[in-house]
Amino acid sequence: MSDVTDVRLPGDQSEGSTHEVGHWLKGVGDPVRKDEPLLEVITDKVTVEVAAPADGVLAEILKQPGEPIEKGEVLGRIRAGAPTQAKVATPAARVAAPPDRPASRPPELSPAVRRLIQEQGLDPAQITGTGVGGRVTVQDVEAYLSRTSHGPTVRPPDHPDSSRLVPHSAMRRSIAEHMIRSVQAAPHVTAVFEADLTRVESHRKAQSRERPTYTAYFV
Repeated sequence: MSDVTDVRLPGDQSEGSTHEVGHWLKGVGDPVRKDEPLLEVITDKVTVEVAAPADGVLAEILKQPGEPIEKGEVLGRIRAGAPTQAKVATPAARVAAPPDRPASRPPELSPAVRRLIQEQGLDPAQITGTGVGGRVTVQDVEAYLSRTSHGPTVRPPDHPDSSRLVPHSAMRRSIAEHMIRSVQAAPHVTAVFEADLTRVESHRKAQSRERPTYTAYFV
C-alpha cells in the first residue's frame, strides 16, 4: 500500500492534554494537496488544523467529529494518483474566482470564525471582513449579528425550537471541570480593608485636568 499515506495527529502537537476531531475540511473523494488544511482538531486549550501530508485524494476517514484521538493515531488515509486535471484546476479556479463568491470564502476563515458562522447559520459572503487581506474575524461576525438583531437563529421565547442541546467540545469540558474544581476544592478567602479616603478625595477633586483614578492612589 505504498500509494496510500496515513493522516496522523502530529506527535509534536503539545497544545492541550485531550484531543478530539472537530471538523473535516475535506470529504472522501475530494482531491487534496500537501500542506493544505485537512481537518480541525479540538484540544482542551485550542483548535488546530492538521495539514495533508501528501498530494492525492482523501480515500478514507477513520475518525469522525467528536471522537477522541491520541497523538500519532491514524485519522484518515490519502490515496496517491489524483487526476492531474483536479490538481491543476483547483488552485486555478480559486485564483480566478471573484473575491465575493461564497465558494471562495471558506478557506479564508479561521476555525473559530468558521465554527461561529456555522452555529449561527450565517452566509459568510454577507459579512464584511476587517482583518488582514479582508479576512472575516470573530468581531466581524459579532458585529453582523448585532446589526441583524442577533441573526436568524434567534426565535421568540414561545417558539418550540427556541432552545437546543449542543455537545460540549473538549475545551468547554475542560473549562467546566476546572470551574467545578475551583468551587469544590480550592480554598476561598475574602479580605476586607477599611481606609479613610477623605484626603485622597479632596486631592483628586482639586485636579482640574487629567484627574487620576483611585487606582493611582492605591498603588
